[in-house]
Amino acid sequence: MDIIPVLTELERQEEVSLSLKVIQKQDWYKLDVFLYKDLIMALAQVKKMDEVMQLWESMRKEDLFPDSQTHTEVIRRFLRYGSPADTMNIYEDMKNSPDPPEELPSHILII
Repeated sequence: MDIIPVLTELERQEEVSLSLKVIQKQDWYKLDVFLYKDLIMALAQVKKMDEVMQLWESMRKEDLFPDSQTHTEVIRRFLRYGSPADTMNIYEDMKNSPDPPEELPSHILII
């Protein structure tokens, strides 16, 4: 069975949590930063911020660092739907990442 169409359909149905469980059960597949990004963005899109934070922490435990777009989108979602403390934690991660964003995007986030 090809897993990609299944995951695509689950995401379309906003069943991102279920797609994450499917991926985690695949012992042959290890999450990379790109899949983490897609899952985090999809969870944030459906306002499942607790799950976003859990996935974010899992990603960080594996020493994977998201790009500035992911940081920006996650911070934006946390500002709207999440907790201020989690927003600041993500912001601190962004500032301390190996490839921090340019000044302008990070200043726009503060405003």
